[in-house]
Amino acid sequence: MTTSQPDEITDHLTRHLGAPLDLCLREIVGNLRIQVVPAAIDRPYQTLITTGMSEYTMTAPAGAHDYRHIELFIHLPDDWPLRPEALKDPNHYWPIEWMRLIAHYPESSPVFLVSEQTIGHSPPEPFAANTSLSCMMLLADPTDFGCLRRTDGRTVRFYQLFPLYEEERVLKERDGTRVLLERFERYGVSEVVQPDRINVGIARPNPGGAISAR
Repeated sequence: MTTSQPDEITDHLTRHLGAPLDLCLREIVGNLRIQVVPAAIDRPYQTLITTGMSEYTMTAPAGAHDYRHIELFIHLPDDWPLRPEALKDPNHYWPIEWMRLIAHYPESSPVFLVSEQTIGHSPPEPFAANTSLSCMMLLADPTDFGCLRRTDGRTVRFYQLFPLYEEERVLKERDGTRVLLERFERYGVSEVVQPDRINVGIARPNPGGAISAR
């Protein structure tokens, strides 16, 4: 571990996404923090990013040395409430709860987290009463933001958390992530979390071109 890492990550996200707010969701135990970058004209959504997760080194298979240190981010609507009193409501807290849960994996679990992996309850159950989304998919960010070369020589990767319905998880496992992402594009699914968005695992186009979910 190095004490400079969180500052390097904050500088990295400030350079690519914008300066985080003073609001910081901090764990009671450990060094994990969740930084909040507010919405902007070119990014009409909030972005939450972990710092401290990458202080722990995951055990990686041969050839994956540069993927042992990761941080997570997720996009939330610009009006998603994040104040402590609001996060007492599970309908508001579940994206942060799952971000925290997964962020502790490198510290407490031998699991090697990779892009396109899904994590959720078994058996599946919705995250909260306001949604039927039930698992998180990790996706590597392909932009310059997605990779940070630290001054100590280590590489930190940034994975986006993307909530899925169970039917979408099954589709991904059966037909591959590319098919799932193509369906997202076809049905206009945003990268911003929407608790009641269309389920592309069961959506079918009508003859007239409209979209139905049945």
